[in-house]
Amino acid sequence: MEFFLPSLLVILIGTLIAFFIIPKFSPIVLALLSVALLAFGVYHHYTLFKGEYAYSTWLDQFKPYAGIVMIALIVLISIFYMVGLFGGGAPTPAINNSIMENLPSAGSATNMLTEGINNSIRAVNNLFSAKNNGKKNNGGLMENLTNSAVETFSNVKSLLEPAPAVNGRGNGVRNVKAAAF
Repeated sequence: MEFFLPSLLVILIGTLIAFFIIPKFSPIVLALLSVALLAFGVYHHYTLFKGEYAYSTWLDQFKPYAGIVMIALIVLISIFYMVGLFGGGAPTPAINNSIMENLPSAGSATNMLTEGINNSIRAVNNLFSAKNNGKKNNGGLMENLTNSAVETFSNVKSLLEPAPAVNGRGNGVRNVKAAAF
């Protein structure tokens, strides 16, 4: 009971201070009080564990050499960079540009995808506009969406297939139909 009641009293007093006194302080007073308590806590911690800090800072004896080590590292990294930049070594192989010339443009692939999305949107709009006008919907929503999805994937597949040979020189550039968004 010797340890329980005093600690319970401290907790009770701390709670009363936290709920009734501290909310009446201004933010500036609270900031200054917190900085003062933090400084006191750091000082108290350092004085309490001074012996442990003495043993844990055995690397302090290497501090005078830190500048020399950093300069040496910078020089070594610079030398390795210069050797890698200008030095010999195996030459890099030439890039075969004929492969890159035969690929369709990125804009054409995007146009095919947007065309498929536009077809899907048109199918949904046609379905609802036909339903609202009292017309018979041709096939229903699922059939329209399935047809537009099949068309989109077939367009993308045709983009990814190799192009036909042009003038006997291998793959040629294909003429891809551009769609308006």
